[in-house]
Amino acid sequence: MEKMSIFSKRLRIKVPSNIVVLYNQKKNHLTLIGPLGVKTIVLTLKLFFMSNASSIYMIGLLSKISKKYRKSFYKSFQAQLTQIFLELSVKYYKTLKLFGVGFRVHSFMVNKATVLQFKLGYSHFIYYKVPQDIFLTVLKETKLFVTNMCLKKLTQISANIKSLKIPEIYKGKGILYHNEKIILKKGKKVV
Repeated sequence: MEKMSIFSKRLRIKVPSNIVVLYNQKKNHLTLIGPLGVKTIVLTLKLFFMSNASSIYMIGLLSKISKKYRKSFYKSFQAQLTQIFLELSVKYYKTLKLFGVGFRVHSFMVNKATVLQFKLGYSHFIYYKVPQDIFLTVLKETKLFVTNMCLKKLTQISANIKSLKIPEIYKGKGILYHNEKIILKKGKKVV
């Protein structure tokens, strides 16, 4: 229990009960196993585990770095681990809707890859190949449901799809998130 007094409470990360943490001291790898998958992190600092308290205590070999930057490093690492805990226990999703006359989306398979075919008011179709680990469902011809375990990747894919037709500011036509609201500009009045 003498070691517990060395560590400050700021450097402690609580591990959720549904996540198993494995630490390899030789390779300095941290492996996290959750209900939705496995993630491995290569560490730049040494860790100390208290298995009975289900907490991680961080001890860094960062003596060359000033106290200010050491604290910011610990905080960013703590935020990264918290985000990984969420990714391993919760599935993230985004709903996209197509708003415009004649705007449609269809999905089909080509060589074990999902391809989306968009009709967005142009003279041609727009095709988008979906990465393998993204789960995508076309609910209607105008609604798209995208899920993944990694929030960063999900946000990037949905932003890529949205960039195919950015909503215009006069009529609001384009690809929108489900809960997104656009403030429309008034056009010129003809007298």
